[in-house]
Amino acid sequence: MANIAISDKHPDLFTAQFLVACQWNTEEMKVLKDKKLWILVSEGDDKAYPGMNTATKNWADLGTKIATSPMWDSHSTPEQFDALVKATVDQKAPINYTVFKDGNHMYTWFVAYNIEGIRDWLFSQTKEK
Repeated sequence: MANIAISDKHPDLFTAQFLVACQWNTEEMKVLKDKKLWILVSEGDDKAYPGMNTATKNWADLGTKIATSPMWDSHSTPEQFDALVKATVDQKAPINYTVFKDGNHMYTWFVAYNIEGIRDWLFSQTKEK
């Protein structure tokens, strides 16, 4: 959540961000509409899931393309995660929104940071000149 707070105040600081199970004021998040984001939440997270649904709807209403996919199985193999990441990246959107089926707020982190394809996406982003 600190990541979002910093971006709200300094939207040009980060080239891209990986937001995992984040909760924030969705009105304040509208300034992130032009950012490169990968958002991952769990369906059972009663704050982050509805909040990110609202945030992505707000960005879409402002004209931002959002890549989405069917809900992910958090027990996927590395090869399955690679395919899920590729299917999301292939949509060529600045904001990628993915959701684990079930899970909860704390659970999301245990899996999210181990998905190599998302880390690869994050570290391959560059600022446009």
